[in-house]
Amino acid sequence: MSDTTVPLRNSIAGGFTGLAVAGVACATGSPFIVPPLGATIFLCFVSPHAAVSSPRHVLLGHAIGALCGWAALVATGALGQPSAIAAGCQPHHAYAVALALMGTLFFTQLLRAGHPPAGATTVLVALGLVQTPRGFLAVEGGAALIVTCAWLLHARRGVPYPIWQHAEPT
Repeated sequence: MSDTTVPLRNSIAGGFTGLAVAGVACATGSPFIVPPLGATIFLCFVSPHAAVSSPRHVLLGHAIGALCGWAALVATGALGQPSAIAAGCQPHHAYAVALALMGTLFFTQLLRAGHPPAGATTVLVALGLVQTPRGFLAVEGGAALIVTCAWLLHARRGVPYPIWQHAEPT
């Protein structure tokens, strides 16, 4: 096997996964693919053995990020307000981002479910870009589709992909 075989296979698998998730987003008109999920695809195919890439970390991390972002929107009175993109960044967006990140960092560490792209999910939500339960479910559905594709594609190639791996405590 050449030095480029594994990167090429990972790139094709990641591209296929991105196409699948984006295809669902286009078909449903829901945010199944958002920028943090691009980072999740990257981790799942470049570092499939890392705890942060395991389905447990991906699914819990994005769920925690979305919930903390939503809670921060509620706490700052920003829920239902125009997003930071639509209205420009307002003080309530800045406060929501800070609260959301604190919550996401706390709960992902507490549950030993760290997934770095979850920090981007919480910012996305705290900025008001995703505010509805349908949007939250779509983002989580996108994460679920990513880990399903990763599991299937890794299994096809004989690459172990740990399902329920805990990160070591720091």
